[in-house]
Amino acid sequence: MNTKTVVEQSQLRGANNDAFLQKVATVYLDGDEYRVLAPPKAVGEALDWIEHFSVRQPNKESFHSEILVEGAFRILAIKLVREELEKMKTAARISSRERNRKSRLRELLDDFSRFRMCGPGDDPDEQTNVIESYRYMLINIKALSRGVLSSDVCEQLELVPSDIESVYNVYESKAHLDAVCIDIDAELSDPTTPSSTAPRTSLVASKLIEDLSKVKSDQFDVTKLTGYCKEINSSFYHGNVVGCLLLMRTVLNHVPPVFGHRNFGEVTANAGKSIKDNLEHLESGLRKLADLYAHQPIRKKEQYPTKSQVEPFRPQFEVLLHEVLGRLQPATPSIDS
Repeated sequence: MNTKTVVEQSQLRGANNDAFLQKVATVYLDGDEYRVLAPPKAVGEALDWIEHFSVRQPNKESFHSEILVEGAFRILAIKLVREELEKMKTAARISSRERNRKSRLRELLDDFSRFRMCGPGDDPDEQTNVIESYRYMLINIKALSRGVLSSDVCEQLELVPSDIESVYNVYESKAHLDAVCIDIDAELSDPTTPSSTAPRTSLVASKLIEDLSKVKSDQFDVTKLTGYCKEINSSFYHGNVVGCLLLMRTVLNHVPPVFGHRNFGEVTANAGKSIKDNLEHLESGLRKLADLYAHQPIRKKEQYPTKSQVEPFRPQFEVLLHEVLGRLQPATPSIDS
């Protein structure tokens, strides 16, 4: 059955004449029109009066007259109106919540613009106050931005360092946040619609980078690896495709000792069957593409590569990073399993 519901009013104000019913909605069932009506004295949300609704249908045999509808069609019409009213109520609640979140986000940005820093030589209590105040603002800005700002801005915000233990950490993190705040302020003034299908702006998941940065290993220091991953995302975001490819190749050269091998070719050759194809895709595809752009001489006519040449390697590259994480956290399955 084809149905269509058109809500006339979700808030009832009462009729001026006790003889006049209030029209709440019109429902179309396979092209037939049904009018859903509330009592004349009904006031407030239409949903609160749903049990008192009546359903009428235009009388095809008499002009300007209606037929009272009972039975299954009455039940169906009221059910469809209830569902539509509930959707509208939910949407209104979400809209109100979003306005509140944006308002609070603006307040935080104002506070952030006036945030007073201190130096490493200042009083320890003042340093603690600066660290805790900044951490509070950063956590709230990140949390309030989700679902309010576009995925583009949210992904950049997630890359702002959140491991704040010293004033030096505050300086580093604030430098990143200062740059992102320009985009946040622009979106709050002229927002783009958040969308799950928005173009990807990072190549390596921020959560994966964060997990890698927390690794504590007696054998390997992941400082360079996490730095490379952040640079890869920055290059990808800004469209620096060749830089992105070269950095990804650098990671291939950087991680073999984690697996007990000298080079990535050996890592691939000794990998388990379950992921060997993924790593070979990086060795034979990613590496060769990076080598091509690194060593190819200038020609009469050139075109700069696009992101579409890098994106196909993203799943396999993240598989590799997860395997690195697994090697540094023995409880996680390793590459040779």
